[in-house]
Amino acid sequence: MAKRIEVLIGENVRKLRERNGISQAELGEEVGMLLGSSWSRSTVSQAEGGKRSFVAAEVMALASVLGCQVQYLFTSSEGEAIRISDAYAFAPDFGSRLDTSGVDDEQLRRVYSKLRMTLQGMPALTAALKEDLQKIEDTTKHAAFLLELDDVGGQGDGKDA
Repeated sequence: MAKRIEVLIGENVRKLRERNGISQAELGEEVGMLLGSSWSRSTVSQAEGGKRSFVAAEVMALASVLGCQVQYLFTSSEGEAIRISDAYAFAPDFGSRLDTSGVDDEQLRRVYSKLRMTLQGMPALTAALKEDLQKIEDTTKHAAFLLELDDVGGQGDGKDA
């Protein structure tokens, strides 16, 4: 029987989290910061157990925090078929084997082409997001340092008076 996509993503998240030596709570905190919403240890546990569906932003955040390409989260190392719904199941290499040349529907060909381009651009997008996050972190540290200097300077002036 084919494995549900949520289970596959969850297994890959768990593998990477454990390989990186971070707890479920730490992963949840970092993903939540990227998403701007709460991601608790319980949410991570549900995700790793395949009991949670994902939106694209969550998959991007997980990949960024775990230091992998988005495609890795969708990759089966055991060569099993992947079920994305009750009606459809794909072999692990379905993306490389899908051929739209015989499809008459022009819209389907355009959608597949856009999807392929999007997937090819994911590593660059992930790298750009990491770079932006580093800039935000650096700016935040700098601002905190300046506030500390201002506090020290303000206290010193108050004592001299």
